[in-house]
Amino acid sequence: SGRIHLWSPAGADWSSSRGISTDTGECTSHDHVETIRGLVWICEQRVLISGSFDKSIMKWVVKDGSLVHQQTYATQAAVTCLIEHETSGSVVFGSEDGSVSQLDSISGTIFQIAELGSGVCSIAWLSNPIPGDQTAWVACGLGDGTIVVHETEAKFAPRPAAPIRVLNGPKGGVRSLLWHED
Repeated sequence: SGRIHLWSPAGADWSSSRGISTDTGECTSHDHVETIRGLVWICEQRVLISGSFDKSIMKWVVKDGSLVHQQTYATQAAVTCLIEHETSGSVVFGSEDGSVSQLDSISGTIFQIAELGSGVCSIAWLSNPIPGDQTAWVACGLGDGTIVVHETEAKFAPRPAAPIRVLNGPKGGVRSLLWHED
C-alpha cells in the first residue's frame, strides 16, 4: 500500500504503529496511491521524503511526534529508489523509465541528471570519488545488471551529461549499491 507507518522500537508488534494522522487520528488524504519504493530521512531538517510508483515524491515534516504532509512533487515516471546526500539535503531518485533526477528538498526544484537505457533499481552517492575534488557522483544500479556513474552537478548542463563510467554487472537487476570511502 501507499501508507507510511510510524513505529516505536519500544513496541513489540505493529499494533504500536500508527498511520500518518491528523489531529483527529484519521489518515490523511496525502497517502501515496501505489507502492512506496523509497524513504529518506533528512535529520537536520526533520523531514521524511517518500517516493512511489504513483509518480510522486512527498515531503513530510515531523511535528509533535506525527508526520505532517508538506509538499507533493510530480515525477515523469514511477519512482523506484531514493538517496539523500549527507551534507546538501538534496535527494537523488531513480525511475522506472531509466531517468535519474535530483530534488532540492528545500526549494523543491527537480532537475534531470541522466537518461539511462534501463529502469533504475538502486542508487549510491559517491561523495568524494576524486580526493580534493568537490564534485560528487551518483552510481545507478540498473535492471539490466549495469552500473552507471554520473556527476550530480549536471543541473548546469543544457541536457543530461554522458556517464563517467559504465560497469557491466551480473545478469539481472542491481538491487543494492554501497559506496565506502577509506
